Amino acid sequence: MKLVCTRSNHGSNVWRFTEGKEYRMHGVIEYDAHVFDDNGLELWLYKYDGVIKGAGIIGYTFAEIKK
Repeated sequence: MKLVCTRSNHGSNVWRFTEGKEYRMHGVIEYDAHVFDDNGLELWLYKYDGVIKGAGIIGYTFAEIKK
């Protein structure tokens, strides 16, 4: 599944995502979803109220790119 970063607020986070950039989600959202950032670091994801977010971290949201 491909995702687009819809919110990227780095703050003191080590992850670096670019708003509007596409990223490939690895795994499945219900079990082991994760994505790699621009620096090659791995961020685990979860879905809440239809929004895909970075697990345990504030500042990163993603949306599924529909085919």
